[in-house]
Parts: sequence; C-alpha cells; structure tokens
Amino acid sequence: MAEVTFKELVLVVRAAEADVAARVHKQALERPHWLSSLDARATSLQSQWNVLRYAELSLCVIDKHLSASTWWTSLRGEQLQMRQVEFEYTAYSQGSKFGAFHLATAAFENSVRSLLRHLDPTAANNSRAEFKGVYECLLRTHLHLPERDLTLCDLMRLVRNTIHNEGVHRPPNTLPATISYDGVTYEFTDSTPLEFVTWQFVLSRIANLIELLDRAIRTEPLWSASGHIEAAWAAPAPDSAA
Repeated sequence: MAEVTFKELVLVVRAAEADVAARVHKQALERPHWLSSLDARATSLQSQWNVLRYAELSLCVIDKHLSASTWWTSLRGEQLQMRQVEFEYTAYSQGSKFGAFHLATAAFENSVRSLLRHLDPTAANNSRAEFKGVYECLLRTHLHLPERDLTLCDLMRLVRNTIHNEGVHRPPNTLPATISYDGVTYEFTDSTPLEFVTWQFVLSRIANLIELLDRAIRTEPLWSASGHIEAAWAAPAPDSAA
C-alpha cells in the first residue's frame, strides 16, 4: 500500500466522521428517544464518533506542529536535528494510532456486551464471558449476521491483544494465527511485531466497525427491541488541573 501523508490521513478521518455523523442523524430521526435517553443503540455510534475525533486531533497535531522543526525549537528552546524531530513525531504517531485502535475496540466490546445483555441476560455469563464468546453469541446466534462480520471481530481482537504487548504478537499458546479479511491475509507470528497496523489500517477498520454496528443495531430483534438498553459508558469529562 502506498504511503500517505498526515494531511491526507486527516481527510480520510474527516470522511469517516461525516459517515458516522450521517448514520447518527438518520438514527436520531427514526428513533429520537434513543439519543435523548442515552440508549446503548445510540451511544454505540456516538462512542465511535468520539474515537474518530480523537484520531483527527492527533493527526492534525502531527501535521501542523510535530513534524515542523520550528515547533520543537519553540518547545525545547533549542533546535533539534531532523532525525530527532522524526523520532519524536513517529513515537507520538505510534502511540496515537494504537490509542485510537484500542479506544475503538474497547467501545465496540462495551457496546456488544450491553446489546447482548438486553437481548439475552442468560447468554455468555450475562455478557461477562470472554469477548470472542460474547460477539459470536450476539452477531451469529441472535442476529444471524454473515461470517465476514465475525472475521472482522477476530481481526480486531487479535490486533488489540497484540497492542497490549506494544505491537508484538505474544499469544499464551505461542501459536501463529492467520486471518483473511476483505481480500487481505494478515499473519500473526509469535514474538513478531505487526507491520500492517498503519494509520490507513486503523482508520479502515474503525470504519468497518461503525458499519457493522449500525447494521447490527438495525437488525431484528435489536431494532425493535422494547425497553431501554442501558449504556455502560463514561462520558468524556475534563481532567482536573489540580
């Protein structure tokens, strides 16, 4: 895949934000009480939108400031060599990229657990089982979604677990794994970094998650499920300066 600039990545994430905004708006017109009551069917999309905002801000900071030697000079009070600048913004980019992916998968997992708990409180140990068992129960057993959607979830789960090891795949059983999704084969080799987790990969997979969430929510019995689906989430709050 050809490399893209941070400026181009900003355009990609803004297009993804426009897409999720349209989905949120459409849902709000059809089910206005969901958003006002913070139903999990509404907050699921809102949470992913928040992740995209975080990604956009990170990419803008890199593009506008961190990649410019003059910005570092004003910060440090001395001029850095270009290789030092590249090291600094690459480290920040890596952390932001992993952070966006982790936030997206965490929000997705929380949404899936909340939705399954409402449909079937007895399933998957009241939705407290391992993540794989929870999304398989919701997407395959209750919503009868295609296996491609389960493959996406498997890919997201394995990449997230690898991020827990700073991007190096170290499964408990030391076995390799291979996942094919959207015509691409992803290899997970023990004790080996994942080279494919680029910003393009991260933003594309978040877009895939948003499409899956929206389609799952619009699938029966979720779309017409009565009652309020509690959203177990923490709204963004300012940190104390103290």
